[in-house]
Amino acid sequence: MRRTYERGFTLIELLLVLVIAGLIATVAVPSYMKARDAADSAVAVGRLRAMHTDQSMYRIQNSRYARLSELNAFANNSHGKTVGSTVRHRDFIFLMFPNPTDQSLRRNYNIIAYRVREARVISQYDMGEDGQIETVLP
Repeated sequence: MRRTYERGFTLIELLLVLVIAGLIATVAVPSYMKARDAADSAVAVGRLRAMHTDQSMYRIQNSRYARLSELNAFANNSHGKTVGSTVRHRDFIFLMFPNPTDQSLRRNYNIIAYRVREARVISQYDMGEDGQIETVLP
């Protein structure tokens, strides 16, 4: 009499694999999201530093600092997409506050970068003409 072996997995083995995969996903997904948010924040800080450099060059040429739309055009739109008086890069929005006048732009500027998720601000960075970047949120 010959023995024949069935090939394949039992239901218990398949359920065990699914449970293990679920446990790994439960641990890995929040870590991945946190790492992705940290990378996006690092990109926003880098973008603010690049804006500071471009502001310095713009001021040398024009005797005043630039509005964001002017700054983005000066940098060949490398800072993001200009939307009204803001610049958007990835999921960060950059704006100048308060709304600058030509007179105030001769002295200083303030750029705010923030990210909104689920109708609330979850990250915010402020930078002035001195190039110092302050973390407001988180």
